[in-house]
Amino acid sequence: MKNRTQKESSIELWNQEINIPLIGVMVGRRVESGAYGKNEQIVIETEEGLIAFWCTRWIKENLAAKDAVEGDLIALTFKGKKTTAQGRPYNAYELIVDKGDALK
Repeated sequence: MKNRTQKESSIELWNQEINIPLIGVMVGRRVESGAYGKNEQIVIETEEGLIAFWCTRWIKENLAAKDAVEGDLIALTFKGKKTTAQGRPYNAYELIVDKGDALK
């Protein structure tokens, strides 16, 4: 088994594609610098390894609303770019959280 530093260095960033879900167990959170400054990422463990995705406000709010914690199964699907009624573009997502205790 890899130690924590080796695992963290092998975390890949999610390359979101429309309607192809990212599915895995939530294993942590981290703060990283990106195009818009520092922001939070969620790290999940998939069959392919550790994958991180950026937390938009919508994702943060929905993770909180669904009380997502480490150990929960997450399915995040990018639904494409949409436009608000005010004409502002945004990335649309669908989020499903299966509570970890349901997997036991």
